[in-house]
Amino acid sequence: MKRCILWISTLALLLGFSMTVSAGDIHDSLITSDSAQVFFGQVVTYTPSTVTVIPLKAVKGDVLLGESCTYDKPAPIPSDEFRVRKNRIYLFARTDKNQSMYILQATTSDTRTLQLTGAETFWAKAVQEDLNNGEYEKAEAARRERLGLGDPEPPLIEDQRLFDAKQEFIDMIIVGFVSLAVIGGAAGIVLYRKKHIRSE
Repeated sequence: MKRCILWISTLALLLGFSMTVSAGDIHDSLITSDSAQVFFGQVVTYTPSTVTVIPLKAVKGDVLLGESCTYDKPAPIPSDEFRVRKNRIYLFARTDKNQSMYILQATTSDTRTLQLTGAETFWAKAVQEDLNNGEYEKAEAARRERLGLGDPEPPLIEDQRLFDAKQEFIDMIIVGFVSLAVIGGAAGIVLYRKKHIRSE
């Protein structure tokens, strides 16, 4: 029995360590890999298997702005806290073309002040801190100098607010009330017609 408990504890520890290392590897690769891409983009279409995006502002890597691009293996982070919506602007990140395209919900496209949804519980916390501290801009400048690249394309959007949790909550309440009003109105019309038919 003791051996079984020890084996289970060891396995859980190894799995936890593996997940931590993997999360750290993602963050480190986004900073250090020349093939990594980090950018703000507007969603055109989204399915669990692909996402089509128009990149609007490059943060790091070779990103063609203004051109619609389709990426495989989209991965919203965290997957249980927000639904990817058409026409919304998100922060996109991937370590190379063969890896998942992570989709993060940012409060603003200003990297110095943005906050990321779920950053307190995932590797996104480290990404947020490095974005705020300008580490990604420094890494991109070093990459371009090392590869002999010219100046980056200017962004197609001004820094702007992208997501407000309070406003999102208010919008949900408004939509809920409107939906209830529509349903209630429709039910009232049906009952009125039935009553009117019976009276005739």
